[in-house]
Order: sequence, then C-alpha cells, then structure tokens
Amino acid sequence: MPITMQTNLLPMIANRQIGSNVKALQKVQTSMASGKRINSAADDAAGLAISQNLTAIARSQSQAIRNINDAVSMTQVGDSALSSQSDALVRMRELAVQAANGTLNDNQREMINQELQQLKESVTDTANNTQFNGRNLLDGSTDQVDIQAGEGSDPEHIVSVSFSSSTASALGIDTTDVSSQAGAQSALEEIDSAIDEVSSRRTDLGSSVNSLEHRGDYVESARTNTAASRSRILDTDYASASSQAAQNEILAKAAVAVAAQSNNIQSMIASQLLG
Repeated sequence: MPITMQTNLLPMIANRQIGSNVKALQKVQTSMASGKRINSAADDAAGLAISQNLTAIARSQSQAIRNINDAVSMTQVGDSALSSQSDALVRMRELAVQAANGTLNDNQREMINQELQQLKESVTDTANNTQFNGRNLLDGSTDQVDIQAGEGSDPEHIVSVSFSSSTASALGIDTTDVSSQAGAQSALEEIDSAIDEVSSRRTDLGSSVNSLEHRGDYVESARTNTAASRSRILDTDYASASSQAAQNEILAKAAVAVAAQSNNIQSMIASQLLG
C-alpha cells in the first residue's frame, strides 16, 4: 500500500474496523444482558418468526394443561356426588331388607319408610345441587362437556366428558315405598337397579379422568419439547457469547492501536521530509 500525505488510508480502515467491532460487541452485550440471542428482527428474521410461532404453541399448550386440570376437578366433583348417592342407595337397600321382614308391623314399616323417603330426597337434592363453575352436572341439564385438551382445532385435541341425570326419577326410585311388605320386596329390585346405574356412571367418569390425565402427560411432554426448541433458537448461549465478546473487544483494541500507529508513522514521515 502506498504511503501518502493527502489521504491517510490506514486510520480510515482502522476506524471502520473499530466501528464494526464495537457494533458487534454492543450486539453481544445486549444479547447477554437480555438473555435473548434475538432482540430484533434484524438479529435473525427467520429465527424470530420461528421462535414467535413456538412461543404461541408453548403458551397454548400451557393453557391446555390448565383446561385439563379444570376438567379433572369437574369430573371429580361429579364422582364425589355420585359416591354420596351410592351411600344413600346402599342405606335404602338396607332399610328395604328390614321392611321386607314379616315380623314387623305396619307402624314400624312406616317409620322405616320415612327414613327411606328422606334418603330418596337427598339423592335428588345431590343431583340438583352438584355444580362446577356454575354448571349443574347431575340434574340432566348437562349431557357432555368438551375439553380443549390441546393447542390445535383437530378432533384429537378434544376430550369429552359425559354426565347424566341422577335424580331419584332418573334412577327409577322416585316411587319406591317400603310402607308395606310387598312394597319393600319390590323396592329391592328398584334400588339394586339404581345402585348398578350409579356404579356404571362412576366407572365412566373414572375412565374420563384417566383419559384426561394421560392427555395431560402428553401435552406436558410436548410443551417441554416446544420450550426446548424455542430456547435453542431464541436464548443466549452465554459460553459462546462471552467468547465472542472477548474476541470483539480484543479486535477493537487492536484496531485502535493500528490507527494510532498509522498516525504516528505519518507524523514521523512528515517530520523527516520537512527536516
């Protein structure tokens, strides 16, 4: 490279390199301070678009997990109410067996029947008052609840939980009466049928809980993988960033030294020429 007096190229080149190195150093420092490799679209336009999509999916998966947990709670509320009804039905059957005994008189059967009628009312009351988030579950007003258990709109992301009316009328015990021996004997069959029906519904709800929990495990695993993919694209690699920051700092200092040295060389030449 020629040495000229009018245009000093070495300092210009060095200054340009200083600016480039300082800019790169500032970018790395920003990345380290924010914890993000991509802080603007200019850093990595394609990576930013991908990371934004992954962020949307991850947040949707988190909400799907909350949906599943709410659905499990709702199903457990329904099962708890059915369990209470099952206990009442077991007691009703016990009373029916007692009333069917020929050693009792009508007055004694009437007293037994009064307790049975109260238990029958409690079955209906439980059905009418079992709610989750303001929704009645066992009075017949709710047939099916669809749970958004995934981030997409595909049918595979929907889990359905079914409910049925479990009032005394729906269970076929609304006319059950044990005030007579014949009525008590008929009541046994009616109550047995009701017990079987409640047990079947509890089994269905238990299967729904298992399905929801399995789905929750799958979505949790998917969310972890999504977060890992997003991290690889978006997050700062501090080991690499620290090394790059040190390199840029050294290069910037070297460029400053070169600029200073080139100025010294030009000054020395000028002094020698001017004697």
